[in-house]
Amino acid sequence: MFPVDPAAPTPIERAAAAIQDAPVPAIGRIVLYAPTAAEREGRGSADYYPAVITRVWSRDCVNLHVLADAGPAFAVTSVNFFLLPAERTWRWPPRA
Repeated sequence: MFPVDPAAPTPIERAAAAIQDAPVPAIGRIVLYAPTAAEREGRGSADYYPAVITRVWSRDCVNLHVLADAGPAFAVTSVNFFLLPAERTWRWPPRA
């Protein structure tokens, strides 16, 4: 067993720090949206679709215009930021 550093941040503290260090959402910014299974039907099977922020509710809640692989684009409202893959969440694209 590895020794645990009591000064090390907890997973919740690391997640909170990652959100605070993330860019501030703004209208027009491109993000990645994780669609639900129903939203994937007829639009391609990607894990994430690019999306444009159309309204900012808070630092972690936005409305999006989603650009699917195939089929029409669609809008989603009140989508929450999340660090881990989960349906109907958004995240920032990876940095190059």
